[in-house]
Amino acid sequence: MDARGSLRQFQQALAERMRKASPVSAAGTRLGVLADERHWLIPIDQVGEILPLPVLTPVAMTPAWFAGLANVRGNIISVVDLGLFQRRGDASASPSAGHLVLLAERLGSQCGLLVQEVLALKRLEVLQRVDSPDESKAQAHLGAEDAPWLVGSYREPSEDSTANALHGSPRGLWHEIDLVRLCTSGRFLGLHTAP
Repeated sequence: MDARGSLRQFQQALAERMRKASPVSAAGTRLGVLADERHWLIPIDQVGEILPLPVLTPVAMTPAWFAGLANVRGNIISVVDLGLFQRRGDASASPSAGHLVLLAERLGSQCGLLVQEVLALKRLEVLQRVDSPDESKAQAHLGAEDAPWLVGSYREPSEDSTANALHGSPRGLWHEIDLVRLCTSGRFLGLHTAP
C-alpha cells in the first residue's frame, strides 16, 4: 500500500472516530498534531476537517506565519503556519508538505492551521498536566502575553515519554491550544505582525 492510501485510510478512520465521539467523550479528547517539532493538542470539538495540504496562494505584505490562501471546495481559506506563528519566526521557504486542520464552522473563521503531521487522538485523563501556566508557556518558549491561546501543557505517562521525545518534544510534552482564544488574539487577527 502506498503512502497516500495509508494516509487516506488514517484520515477516514480518524473522521469516523470523531463523528462517533459523544459530546461527553469529546470534551476530554484532543487532536494531537506536530508543528515546529513540538506536540500540540487541539480540542476535537474545535476541529472541522483535516486535509492534505492544498495548493497555497501567497499573499503579499503578510506576516511570515501567514502561509497563504487555499481553495477548499470553492471556499477561500486563510492558512496559518502554526509552527511559525507560535515561535514568531521567519519562513525560509514555502511549505510543500503537511496537513491542513480546518477550524470548526461554529468558530466563524474561514481558517486552517498548517501542521507538519496529524499524530493521534489524545485523552486528557491519561496525560499528566504540567502544574504552572507560566511553566507551560516557558516550555513552549512563549511569554504569557504572547500566548493567551496556550491553555496548558501535559506530559505523556513515563512509559511513553521516550518514544514521544523522538519527535522533538522534551519528555513527551504536549501544549494545548484553545482555537477560540487563538482566533481572537490580536496577533492572529493581524493587529501585531512584527516577528
